[in-house]
Amino acid sequence: MSTREFVVVLAPGRFDATLAQARVAWAGYHAAADVVLATEYGSGKFDPALIADGWDHFRGNGECVVAWDTDLFAPAWKGAGHADRIGSPFFRGGNLHAQTPLTSMPLRHLPTGRLVMFRVPHTPAHVQAGDGFRRTTPRVIGQAAAWVSSLAAMGRLSRRFTVHHKNAAQVIAGDWNVDTHRAHWRGVISTALGLSCAKPLPTGGDLGNRLVSWFFHRGLTVESSRVLTKRAGFDHNPVRVRFSIKETP
Repeated sequence: MSTREFVVVLAPGRFDATLAQARVAWAGYHAAADVVLATEYGSGKFDPALIADGWDHFRGNGECVVAWDTDLFAPAWKGAGHADRIGSPFFRGGNLHAQTPLTSMPLRHLPTGRLVMFRVPHTPAHVQAGDGFRRTTPRVIGQAAAWVSSLAAMGRLSRRFTVHHKNAAQVIAGDWNVDTHRAHWRGVISTALGLSCAKPLPTGGDLGNRLVSWFFHRGLTVESSRVLTKRAGFDHNPVRVRFSIKETP
């Protein structure tokens, strides 16, 4: 049974970046990865930056993106991708009824034939206080409740997918807005999703020293991980994980 490797870059975006900055950033992502998972790309102004020879992507009407090298991956079935809003409403960017965006894209890994479900969320911000939730205002408490409910919704999706696709792999990676260097938050997210936290974790973080953008998975092995150089116009560093995958049993 042969084993192959592929690289995933998680690249949080920035709503006020320019298209020119996004083009430069994505040229680097396309060169460094086989799959790119990205948040904060809801504005159509960034779509031209996602396009490259030998690549395809899905954003739908959401802000999160799954992009893939077409030599290695293909949609698992027609109309496979979907963009959802999950969890309870919370306040974000002037919207009192925002929900957590989640983009899902099942892809077939062509060298092995394995099905891999990729999901990328952007959970509510300003929720962490050490190993607990901030409780400073009703708005912040509402954001914490939305964070919890969005994880519960992703966990239901993850477990349902496993029931229907027992030999498939899964990757859920996004901006969790809590520091996954802390074992508490790794455990909370991993338990909620029913997936393993990708290890080893890299040194350093994607937002200062905090590692708020990270990977959880099933059916894959992590070979390496690292934090990449921050791109001009963006406030997070991209992070990269190299996975190995075996042929379908």
